Amino acid sequence: MRAAIVIVGLLAAVLAGALSLFTVGLVPAIVAVVLIVGAIVAAFFLPRGAMRGLLTLFVVIAVAAVGIGTWGAWSIVQALSDTSGNVDPPDPVALAAVESKFDIAEADQGFRIEFTMDELNAAVQDALTGETDHPIRAVSFSVIEPDFQGERGRLGFDVDFKSGGTSASGVLEVEIDAGKPALVVSDLDFGIFSLPGVAEGAASDLVDAVADFNDVLADLDGELQDLRIYTDRVSVLGIQRGAPITPDRVLDRIRSTAGSLEIDITVPDQEYAPGVDAVSVDGSSYYVALGDSLAANVGIGRPGRGYVSKFHEYVSSRDGVAYGLRNFGVSGETSSSIFDGQLDDAVAFMESNDVAYVSIDIGANDFLGHLSSGDCAADIESGQCLERLDATYVRYRSNIAEILDVISDAAPDATILFMTAYNPFSFGLASEVAFEQASSEITVRFNDIAASTAEERGMLVADGFGAIVARALVLTHMLDDPADIHPTQAGYDRLTDALVDALEGTD
Repeated sequence: MRAAIVIVGLLAAVLAGALSLFTVGLVPAIVAVVLIVGAIVAAFFLPRGAMRGLLTLFVVIAVAAVGIGTWGAWSIVQALSDTSGNVDPPDPVALAAVESKFDIAEADQGFRIEFTMDELNAAVQDALTGETDHPIRAVSFSVIEPDFQGERGRLGFDVDFKSGGTSASGVLEVEIDAGKPALVVSDLDFGIFSLPGVAEGAASDLVDAVADFNDVLADLDGELQDLRIYTDRVSVLGIQRGAPITPDRVLDRIRSTAGSLEIDITVPDQEYAPGVDAVSVDGSSYYVALGDSLAANVGIGRPGRGYVSKFHEYVSSRDGVAYGLRNFGVSGETSSSIFDGQLDDAVAFMESNDVAYVSIDIGANDFLGHLSSGDCAADIESGQCLERLDATYVRYRSNIAEILDVISDAAPDATILFMTAYNPFSFGLASEVAFEQASSEITVRFNDIAASTAEERGMLVADGFGAIVARALVLTHMLDDPADIHPTQAGYDRLTDALVDALEGTD
């Protein structure tokens, strides 16, 4: 009898404790286990009749725990497997407001959108209606107030399923990882069960369907830089991948404050011979280039006039080595989007080849789109503009450290050069135009993040900012119609010189 009580009692303790843990929480689960174990110990001092009654109680507890757990699990399986019903339509007024905000944001390469909670609910609900092969009928969000000042806001969510009868709720924290939302779930209640952190993975499909912010931003082709949750709204900050940076609004602002753009527009002589008109040349040892539109030669007619080919020609002549070349540059690339392919491709190549030199320019697209936005063009020192830039600094600091670490690991014996960004609004009017002075200070602050990160890793820093400063009208296409921030042939020559200066400074 005592052996049966111990065996059945321990089984009842495990089953009741597990059921309590997943329904009412950890403390009640501990209490249930302690009480049953205490009853097992007490059984050794009870008369035989009482022991028989206690054994019966343990059997009832075990059977009930199994039954309740099975019923709860079955209801969840039904909820997740039934995709036959309809998705509730989004609120048309709120959805129209969202679409209007998207239309406005599309005018800026760098965007900032603020959703009310009704608008956020409508946007996510609209995303759900776009794909019917899921079990969710409706989702609603609410803001959970931070427990202390400075804590990042969180979103509570409630989910209704097409099957009816079973619902889910929980808490979402949204982080940004490489330009995409990364969702962290806590306190997930699913039917009768409350899932602790160890079980969150079991509901990953549900969570992805609940808050697919990528679908919400699909029309913008958006790359997120920051997402902030306030008491009554959600603010989304980011850039449109591949969208051109249009400086006309800023130029209009500069013209109105400067009165004229009558400055020296003499084009400097070019120092460096054109290089190969290709992005790939075979060799026994290589120069590898990564970056954005500058590495990708945007603004000139052929690759041989870009800084990558010119620098390749320079180091080959300097070292007396016919270096191979691999230029992985992608126009529009950011410090987040580089993780989507370019960096992986470059690393795979560097790990399987001898690499003598690596150059990278990355980050200008992270912040220049915000400088040319309505918020910053109107007042570069406004709170709205500074909010955009502050979030960009934080994201860039994290990204650039990871990028440079990856490159360093892939090419440990190479000479690695990082080239800083230039300010395309630096016309030599800083004493007359507040925007030019402020935008240069912002660019320098941004460059300092990358420069210090590169120097900490023993890399060389090429002064791309100094190469163009005060001469952007001459060295870029800013005088073209439409204006273009990319370098001319002379501008690419100056960027080549920045790389050469950084390299020769080590001799």
